[in-house]
Amino acid sequence: MSDSAIIDIGDTRATDAELEERRASVLALRLRKYSQKQIAVVLKVSQQTVSRDLAWIADHRKALFGSPSKLDVENEIGEAYDFYADVESKALRGFSKAEDAKAQNAYLRTAILARGQRMGLLQDLGLVERQIGTFGVTLRADVLRSALREEGLLISERAVLSSGDDDDDEVERWLKQAG
Repeated sequence: MSDSAIIDIGDTRATDAELEERRASVLALRLRKYSQKQIAVVLKVSQQTVSRDLAWIADHRKALFGSPSKLDVENEIGEAYDFYADVESKALRGFSKAEDAKAQNAYLRTAILARGQRMGLLQDLGLVERQIGTFGVTLRADVLRSALREEGLLISERAVLSSGDDDDDEVERWLKQAG
């Protein structure tokens, strides 16, 4: 189907693009441990629509995501956590060095975004309790890193990377895109 195709869904109609976007949102919320009812409320659709979307995703899982054996989950989680921590740290350093309010605002927004991504990751892993609109607990970074290392989810001291220069370049690119 093309992007302009229209699909009849009950009393409303959705284009392929809208359907794809909604299914992606349904999947993202489901991966964050939201119930079907909670997803329906957040997306302002019926629970039946959420159920139908989840069934479609399950039926097309392999085509959408490929073989699950290709993913090294522990490594991906550790790298994602470290990446967001690095982005947050660099953004906060940039904030402290910036002299004008516009630059400070951009750095601060980036730091907040990176922190939100890290907290979302911890929530997805079940290490931090999810509460809509708030975080259920406040944890110190050293406690979180220790817990992640104990679970084998955090790569210690970036032993996997041979050089920190490539990683710094990636963080700098991300900072420029976010700002």
